[in-house]
Amino acid sequence: MIIDTHAHICPKEVRENREKFLDDEPEFAAIYRNPKSRLVGADELIEKMDEEGVDKSVVFGFPWRKEENFRLNNDYVLECVSKYPDRLIPFCCFSLDSSSFEKEIKRCLDMGARGVGEIAFYTRDMEGEERKILSKVALICEDANIPILLHTNEPVGHFYPGKSPMTLKSLYLLIKDNPNTKWILAHLGGGLPFFGYLKR
Repeated sequence: MIIDTHAHICPKEVRENREKFLDDEPEFAAIYRNPKSRLVGADELIEKMDEEGVDKSVVFGFPWRKEENFRLNNDYVLECVSKYPDRLIPFCCFSLDSSSFEKEIKRCLDMGARGVGEIAFYTRDMEGEERKILSKVALICEDANIPILLHTNEPVGHFYPGKSPMTLKSLYLLIKDNPNTKWILAHLGGGLPFFGYLKR
């Protein structure tokens, strides 16, 4: 069985009128202001999965700052899963800058979410207060026995929209602080061994 653990889907309101969602959402704007940056819905994702032989996909929205935006996207994800229950695995997504993320996790879990993420820090590293907040989410996920999907990226090479200034040290400390949490390291998980070889 092939499972894609990282697929963003957005509701029609976002796909057809992205300009409306750029204000006060600098992370979304940095990645999706360009109309060539593609936004897809569940139907398009399923078509692509069929073309590529993917059996299931973990789906989520975007880590929006505004509560009304992440609630809209999370609701869409959960609705789509009711349409494709054997193909889509729903996660709930939000910004950790929101004061209501704990309430949103509970709301989404009650509605059938199977994990949390993608959680992202696009403009700062996971240091200090950020790591404390993320550890709080990790503990919630541990207690609920669900995974947390974290946006990570290589700490070397060129810059691109959405690249976080994270370090391997901060990622290591986060996981070390939360050893019983199930982590999915988006973009980087399979790449970690390569950094081990750089020391040779």
